[in-house]
Amino acid sequence: MRAYRDKDGKLKRKMLKYLASDSSKAYKNMVQAIKRRFRIQALQTQLLRLMRQQQPKQTRRSRGGSAVNSPPTTSERMLLVQLQQQLTELMGRVERLEREVTR
Repeated sequence: MRAYRDKDGKLKRKMLKYLASDSSKAYKNMVQAIKRRFRIQALQTQLLRLMRQQQPKQTRRSRGGSAVNSPPTTSERMLLVQLQQQLTELMGRVERLEREVTR
Protein backbone atom coordinates (compact mmCIF):
# COMPACT_ATOMS: atom_id res chain seq x y z
CA MET A 1 0.00 0.00 0.00
CA ARG A 2 1.02 3.58 -0.60
CA ALA A 3 -0.60 6.62 1.00
CA TYR A 4 -1.10 9.90 -0.84
CA ARG A 5 -3.36 12.96 -0.74
CA ASP A 6 -5.87 13.76 -3.48
CA LYS A 7 -6.72 17.23 -4.87
CA ASP A 8 -8.90 18.02 -1.85
CA GLY A 9 -6.19 17.00 0.61
CA LYS A 10 -7.93 13.78 1.67
CA LEU A 11 -5.71 10.85 2.53
CA LYS A 12 -6.02 8.04 -0.02
CA ARG A 13 -4.34 4.65 -0.31
CA LYS A 14 -3.21 2.81 -3.39
CA MET A 15 -2.56 -0.92 -3.64
CA LEU A 16 0.90 -1.43 -5.15
CA LYS A 17 1.02 -5.21 -4.97
CA TYR A 18 -1.57 -7.67 -3.71
CA LEU A 19 -0.11 -10.59 -1.79
CA ALA A 20 -3.43 -12.42 -1.39
CA SER A 21 -4.78 -13.40 2.00
CA ASP A 22 -2.70 -13.70 5.14
CA SER A 23 -2.72 -17.48 4.75
CA SER A 24 -1.09 -17.41 1.29
CA LYS A 25 2.52 -18.44 0.74
CA ALA A 26 3.49 -15.11 -0.87
CA TYR A 27 2.17 -13.18 2.13
CA LYS A 28 4.02 -15.41 4.60
CA ASN A 29 7.24 -15.09 2.60
CA MET A 30 6.94 -11.31 2.61
CA VAL A 31 6.35 -11.22 6.37
CA GLN A 32 9.46 -13.36 6.91
CA ALA A 33 11.49 -11.12 4.58
CA ILE A 34 10.41 -8.05 6.55
CA LYS A 35 11.41 -9.71 9.83
CA ARG A 36 14.81 -10.58 8.36
CA ARG A 37 15.27 -7.01 7.14
CA PHE A 38 14.56 -5.65 10.62
CA ARG A 39 17.01 -8.16 12.12
CA ILE A 40 19.67 -7.11 9.61
CA GLN A 41 19.11 -3.47 10.48
CA ALA A 42 19.49 -4.27 14.19
CA LEU A 43 22.72 -6.18 13.49
CA GLN A 44 24.04 -3.30 11.38
CA THR A 45 23.35 -0.87 14.22
CA GLN A 46 25.11 -3.15 16.69
CA LEU A 47 28.03 -3.60 14.31
CA LEU A 48 28.43 0.15 13.82
CA ARG A 49 28.35 0.69 17.59
CA LEU A 50 31.06 -1.94 18.08
CA MET A 51 33.17 -0.48 15.28
CA ARG A 52 32.96 2.96 16.88
CA GLN A 53 34.10 1.43 20.17
CA GLN A 54 37.02 -0.26 18.43
CA GLN A 55 38.41 3.02 17.11
CA PRO A 56 40.59 4.76 19.67
CA LYS A 57 39.17 8.03 20.89
CA GLN A 58 41.37 11.05 21.41
CA THR A 59 40.88 12.64 24.78
CA ARG A 60 42.32 15.71 26.35
CA ARG A 61 45.57 15.09 28.08
CA SER A 62 45.57 15.37 31.77
CA ARG A 63 48.71 15.47 33.82
CA GLY A 64 50.57 12.25 33.14
CA GLY A 65 47.59 10.60 31.42
CA SER A 66 47.46 8.75 28.12
CA ALA A 67 45.82 10.37 25.07
CA VAL A 68 44.24 7.13 23.79
CA ASN A 69 41.61 4.94 25.46
CA SER A 70 42.30 1.24 25.87
CA PRO A 71 41.77 -0.98 22.80
CA PRO A 72 38.83 -3.42 22.63
CA THR A 73 39.17 -6.74 24.37
CA THR A 74 39.55 -10.04 22.56
CA SER A 75 35.93 -10.99 23.28
CA GLU A 76 34.72 -7.70 21.77
CA ARG A 77 36.79 -8.35 18.64
CA MET A 78 35.38 -11.88 18.36
CA LEU A 79 31.85 -10.52 18.71
CA LEU A 80 32.57 -7.95 16.01
CA VAL A 81 33.80 -10.67 13.62
CA GLN A 82 30.75 -12.83 14.36
CA LEU A 83 28.41 -9.92 13.71
CA GLN A 84 30.15 -9.14 10.43
CA GLN A 85 29.77 -12.77 9.32
CA GLN A 86 26.09 -12.87 10.33
CA LEU A 87 25.45 -9.60 8.55
CA THR A 88 27.07 -10.85 5.34
CA GLU A 89 25.05 -14.07 5.48
CA LEU A 90 21.78 -12.25 6.14
CA MET A 91 22.40 -9.73 3.36
CA GLY A 92 22.88 -12.63 0.91
CA ARG A 93 19.67 -14.29 2.07
CA VAL A 94 17.69 -11.07 1.73
CA GLU A 95 18.99 -10.50 -1.80
CA ARG A 96 18.00 -14.05 -2.83
CA LEU A 97 14.53 -13.67 -1.29
CA GLU A 98 14.00 -10.30 -2.94
CA ARG A 99 14.86 -11.86 -6.31
CA GLU A 100 12.36 -14.68 -5.61
CA VAL A 101 9.61 -12.28 -4.59
CA THR A 102 10.07 -10.09 -7.68
CA ARG A 103 9.72 -13.07 -10.04
